[in-house]
Amino acid sequence: MILSAGILSPIETPLEDLLVWLHSSVGFTWAWSIIALTALVRLVIFPITAKQTKSSLAMQRLQPHMKTLQSRYKDDRTQLNQAMMEFYRDNKVNPLASCFPLLIQIPIFLALFFVLKDFKAPSGTSDDFSWMFGFVDDIRRNINNTLAGDLKGLGIPRNWAPSGWILLVVYIASQMLSTVTMMNSPNPQQKYIFLAMPLLFSFFILNFPVGVMLYWITTNLWSLGQYLLVVALTDKNKEIILPADTKGRKKVIAPKGANKSGSGTQGSKPAAAPHSAPARRNKRRK
Repeated sequence: MILSAGILSPIETPLEDLLVWLHSSVGFTWAWSIIALTALVRLVIFPITAKQTKSSLAMQRLQPHMKTLQSRYKDDRTQLNQAMMEFYRDNKVNPLASCFPLLIQIPIFLALFFVLKDFKAPSGTSDDFSWMFGFVDDIRRNINNTLAGDLKGLGIPRNWAPSGWILLVVYIASQMLSTVTMMNSPNPQQKYIFLAMPLLFSFFILNFPVGVMLYWITTNLWSLGQYLLVVALTDKNKEIILPADTKGRKKVIAPKGANKSGSGTQGSKPAAAPHSAPARRNKRRK
């Protein structure tokens, strides 16, 4: 089997072995083996990516209050950094936690990409690389030329099938759906840029194998489902310790429905009076 040379080879080897095992031992076709392999890799790194999502959600929750600090210390960068770090520390949020998992994910995804891009069936295994009852005749072929045979001198595919292009549309749609769902940036221009990226990127991946496209689509759909799951399991009403005011006092925004009396938190509003207005009037009459 041909592996891409480089520092990713130690990662590529077990991934390729797992792909062959899914095909030979489990009985999946090569296309479904790619989809299963992608899902297994995402399942293994789920704790890392889930932590990344939780950190991102926490940062979004603190974003409005961070803008207050930025406005207060706009002329003092040093003081702003100190206030921000104290704000993060009070709320137990690590601003780098959402970035660190990417350092682990990127080598795995790149290695998986190279495995699928240069993959050749080992001896003794099936050479049937079709998918979905012949919808794709060979997942190793390029997206823009899923069937073999060019007309002489014209470079036009003979018996051209639209399967690669249909998968490209599915990839763009899945990427845009993930962007709209997962990105909660207050800057609309940033969201538009990320929405346009799949369209721009599509011109560069037309010569990539269809098997790589299956990997990307599976990754997008898995990421979307994982995000929705983590959001559903994340406490949205966790209290926030606001930055200190000019007198050094820190106010706490408590969760909805929480009992604030006896909390002992600095800056928290005092509990409501125990007696209602009618009760006080009755007492004066007596």
